[in-house]
Amino acid sequence: MQRPQFLPAVPKLERKSYVMCNYFGLGVDAAVALDFHRMRERLPHLFFSRVVNKLWYMTSGANTLMENRCKDIGSKVTLECDGEEVQIPDDLEGVIVLNIPSFSGGTNLWGQDELEVDESEEDDSEEDADKCDASPAKSAPAVGSEAPDKRSAFVGTRQSKQDKKLEVVGVHGILQLGAAQVGLYSATRLAQASRVKITTRADLPVEVDGEPSWFPQDGEIEIEFRSQAFMLAREPEGKHSVATDIVDWALQRNLISHSVRDELLQEIARRSQAVPRISTSQSAAQAAFASG
Repeated sequence: MQRPQFLPAVPKLERKSYVMCNYFGLGVDAAVALDFHRMRERLPHLFFSRVVNKLWYMTSGANTLMENRCKDIGSKVTLECDGEEVQIPDDLEGVIVLNIPSFSGGTNLWGQDELEVDESEEDDSEEDADKCDASPAKSAPAVGSEAPDKRSAFVGTRQSKQDKKLEVVGVHGILQLGAAQVGLYSATRLAQASRVKITTRADLPVEVDGEPSWFPQDGEIEIEFRSQAFMLAREPEGKHSVATDIVDWALQRNLISHSVRDELLQEIARRSQAVPRISTSQSAAQAAFASG
């Protein structure tokens, strides 16, 4: 049966895909970045140094604070992590999906856990740390539940570059994001998952790795694991660097295959979380944006 011609045409679903390497933001952080971006496009001659750019960024933050445009973000979006809906507290103004333990110039929004000990105690806690890295995805308890602390579901759960999972946090406002820059604030942990889906009920600002834009009402954002890559980092000569040299030596002499080499390097990197010379970056994420 064909659709009657007198009815309005159904809008075609537009879908775009991006590669997210670092983080995705929706709400207050994206609003500041978008205001700064538009100002720089209108008046490029006013952005002539790093110090001046930071002053303009502070101005954009003040404008966002006064307009209060992202208040009660939970009523404007639906958040699903690994297929389970996650309740967003009423006092949050932004949702950020982290792919690395760094946001906006080095801020650790996920925060540190008591389980993470000094390097001198690292060997003793290796077994516990491995359990944390391999822990299954969890979702935050619903608002108003009997849990004594909204963050209790993630006590002892730390970020890992090898678990192929994303960390989802909520932020309270631009002032708190500023406090996070100096280590005085940690965001509210919402979930840790391999697949994140966000459905919008209003037009909202979003950003992918610092690139801001507006996202329309009644759209869907899906972020999921795509791939991993080996990265280089500096480390003093030690047992882990010797281990990686032996793996490369074995590969050059055809004693092991490339797939075995990758598995061995990944395990070496996992066991040397401090400052590995060769480690795997946390997975690049495929972000899909669909809007009607």
